[in-house]
Amino acid sequence: MRRLFSAIETVAALTLLLVAVLTAGNVLVRYAFSTQIPDWFDGSQMLQGIAMFWGIALATYYGTHIGVDIVWEHLQPAGQRRVDLVATTITAAYRLGWPG
Repeated sequence: MRRLFSAIETVAALTLLLVAVLTAGNVLVRYAFSTQIPDWFDGSQMLQGIAMFWGIALATYYGTHIGVDIVWEHLQPAGQRRVDLVATTITAAYRLGWPG
């Protein structure tokens, strides 16, 4: 099972790399030859979608955060609960439409 998850992580990372290469390649082609790679934007959106949703699926399965949370990792359990409470409160406020 671990090999499967490792392969999924690798594919997600490679799709992000392809998004960067496709975007940089399009910029290079646009400035060098005054043309664009056909459908580069749609392709990069689809690749980014693969990377995002596979990453979210793995993070949910592992029960971890998607980004590196350096402060949270170094806190004691009580501090981690406080950070979680503050983050949840802010998220709930914005989901309820406050401020604005």
